[in-house]
Amino acid sequence: MDQSVDAVLSMMLFLSFFIAANVVSLGLFFEMAAHQQNVNCEYMARFVCSLIMLENGGSPAKWIQWVPSTDPASYSLNDAIHIRIDALCFNLSANTETVVIWSKTAGTSPKELWHGEYSVLSAMDDGSAVRLSVEVW
Repeated sequence: MDQSVDAVLSMMLFLSFFIAANVVSLGLFFEMAAHQQNVNCEYMARFVCSLIMLENGGSPAKWIQWVPSTDPASYSLNDAIHIRIDALCFNLSANTETVVIWSKTAGTSPKELWHGEYSVLSAMDDGSAVRLSVEVW
């Protein structure tokens, strides 16, 4: 009788450790998957930001005429991707105050847990600067 009780207790102890190890392994797997998804979204945000910067360059006229697009197909991305673009053109006055010249925003804020963001600051030919921020989820 004592051997069967010992066997049952040993099996319960083994199964408890086995289940705990599997829970930890699954948690680590999902954490790594979430991190990889954030990295992928950040790469896509960098890609979109680079395309916009290449399209407009340092030309104030191109930036003024530019209309931000949240259509992923216009950046050769999958249709399931969501994009938010925020562009701000500003100039520093003589007393180092920031003077906003124009601002353009397209898209909504990310509602997903996984998203990536990339921002770049670029000088224009007329001495002003553009801050472009792209979020992808």
